[in-house]
Amino acid sequence: MKKITSLFFLLLFGTISYSQYTLRPTPFLKSAIIFKNGDSINGYTRLASSAFSIKFKSSLNQKREKKIKYKEVEKIITFIDSIKPREFFYKHTDEDKFLHFVKLIHFDTINIYLGLSNDVDLYYSNSGIDRRTIQEINNTLIIKYPYLTENKAFIYSNLYRYFYNTTLINNGAHFEFKRFDFFLEKHNQNKLILIGTKGNFMYKNFKKSASIFFEDCPKLVEKISNKEYKLDQLPEIIEFYKVNCN
Repeated sequence: MKKITSLFFLLLFGTISYSQYTLRPTPFLKSAIIFKNGDSINGYTRLASSAFSIKFKSSLNQKREKKIKYKEVEKIITFIDSIKPREFFYKHTDEDKFLHFVKLIHFDTINIYLGLSNDVDLYYSNSGIDRRTIQEINNTLIIKYPYLTENKAFIYSNLYRYFYNTTLINNGAHFEFKRFDFFLEKHNQNKLILIGTKGNFMYKNFKKSASIFFEDCPKLVEKISNKEYKLDQLPEIIEFYKVNCN
């Protein structure tokens, strides 16, 4: 009985300890919600525990927030940057039957969408809001692994700066891993195709996936097979496809 009690308190303490490191602010962002029936509302939106828990206010002074059913939503547009609003969608993919929360990062003949292992992080990334926990603010960041380089900024401009961080916590290390999923969508399709993944050891094979996706363009498939084009060159790949294959 003592062992069971000790185990219970150990699990409880571990859950509380973990939650203080992962619980992050989720403020309201100026936004517009476009519904699948064509209606829209303007105001402020926040994602609570996940992208599938949408809260809405017409104004920041409004006391009570309204719940929005994600299945009725086509997309959420946020206006952090007035010059270039960010668009988030609920889309079906070739991975499973459930909807995925993704961000449109490149609009063209073939669109590029980004998914993140934590969909709330995706929504708030580069929002100018400090979403660190109190513990993280107080702790010292001891190791950083840069994920981005300047020449890749055109596609990763809205991602987190680091693939993962190691933070000193109570004389130990807290690891935070992020997985980036990249999807492609042709305009005549209504389903996203997972083309490659970064940050996951069981990653989607880009060379194989891209060769299938662009099978109607042998020249491009050859370049992908020869590793002349890689995952972080998706906009260039699409441009080549438009000029030489479409």
